[in-house]
Amino acid sequence: TTLSNKNMERMGVRLNRMKKKSQQISADEKVIEQLQSISDELIKVKCLNNPCEIVGQGNFGEVYKASYKPIPNEKAQNVVLKVLKDENNKEDFDIEKTIGLLLRGHKNVLKLYGEAEFPNSKERCLVFEFCSNGDLLKYLRKPKKIMNYNKKLVILKQICEGMEYIHSKNVLHRDLGAR
Repeated sequence: TTLSNKNMERMGVRLNRMKKKSQQISADEKVIEQLQSISDELIKVKCLNNPCEIVGQGNFGEVYKASYKPIPNEKAQNVVLKVLKDENNKEDFDIEKTIGLLLRGHKNVLKLYGEAEFPNSKERCLVFEFCSNGDLLKYLRKPKKIMNYNKKLVILKQICEGMEYIHSKNVLHRDLGAR
C-alpha cells in the first residue's frame, strides 16, 4: 500500500506544524512524490533476546536491538527499534518517521527501514539500521581505542557530510553531540 493522497495531505499539515516548531522541514513536490512511493505497511521484526535487549535511552525514548528479514529466505539483519517515550503522542511519532523517510539515501545518515509493532505488544516503533560499533561516544571511549589523527579526520569528515545532507533537505538536527 502506498501513501494515499489524504495521508500525504496530513503529512503536509504535519510538515507545516514542524516548521512552526522551528524544525525547518521543507516539503517540496519531489519529496512528496518520493514519500508516496514508500510503503505504509508495518514491517515484521523479532527480538534477538527475550525480552528485547535495550541498547540506548534518552529524552526521546528507548532503543532496542532486534532482527529484521527484509527479503524472505535471506539472512536476517540486526536493527534497532526506537520507541518514543510518550506513546500517546502520535504526532511526534509521525514527525520522526517523516524526517527519517526524508533523510533516506545517504551513507552517513542512519537509515530508517520503516515502522513496526514492538514484538509482543501493539506499541509502534521505528526500525533503523544497527551500528555494530555502537554510538560514537562508546566507540571513542573503548579501552585501547587509540586513533591516529587521520582516522579522527575521516570520522569528522563523515559527520560533516551527513550534516550537509541533512541540511540540504532543510532539516535542522538540533541534537548533534557525543555525550
